[in-house]
Amino acid sequence: MKQLHVTPADQQAVLATLPNRFVIDAAGADVHTLRGDALGDTGAGAVMIVEPGLASAGALRSLVATSRPIGLALAASAALPEAALESIRAQADDVPLIVDAAAETTGPLRAALFELLMLLDTLGCRAEGLRLLANTPNEIALVIDSADSWNGTRVSARRSFRTRYALETVSRTLRREIVINDIAVSTPAEVRLFDATGTRTALPRYEGGLRASWRALHVRLTEGTGDGGQIETAIRLLGLLDGIGV
Repeated sequence: MKQLHVTPADQQAVLATLPNRFVIDAAGADVHTLRGDALGDTGAGAVMIVEPGLASAGALRSLVATSRPIGLALAASAALPEAALESIRAQADDVPLIVDAAAETTGPLRAALFELLMLLDTLGCRAEGLRLLANTPNEIALVIDSADSWNGTRVSARRSFRTRYALETVSRTLRREIVINDIAVSTPAEVRLFDATGTRTALPRYEGGLRASWRALHVRLTEGTGDGGQIETAIRLLGLLDGIGV
């Protein structure tokens, strides 16, 4: 397996779990690690954006224009395997009537909101606008404007002693609960489904979202696969956050 040289930034703990894929190197000849609020052209090589929710849509768009491969270090949406996503995506005849997405975080509130918006998009919620309900130093609450059944979804992030993402949806026949803990907790995402037959659990991924994000970037760089539209989705959602001044 090809090893790629990467600047460590604050990702040493994650990269240490992928020794066959990445080598920590101050020069970072293959992959440069950048924070979302400090994007810039650092030369050649791919870029992994840490805390991508801190980026502006314009800054990410400018980086895309350099044609460098870009990865997003996502803690929430990347923590769910495809098998779990298939079991919790809303079906045409079972659309969610109540949706609540909430984050607790030790970091920036905007970054946590972006994580939730990316998770919701993965599940089928295409946000077309955001309305600000509350914006205080300790909590931000939003409502999503959407042309589909996700319209009115409430998204919130508040400061806490831990980082945790939780999503609950209720439809006529099914209730879904998703809980994703910070990587430091070392527990898989929890996905529980409640219906008339009882409670069942979707298959978890026994790794954190950040590790899964790095693994996905390695596959893209070594096998030449695309990002599945992830970067364009990120630009759109960052633009919505920029638009309400969060």
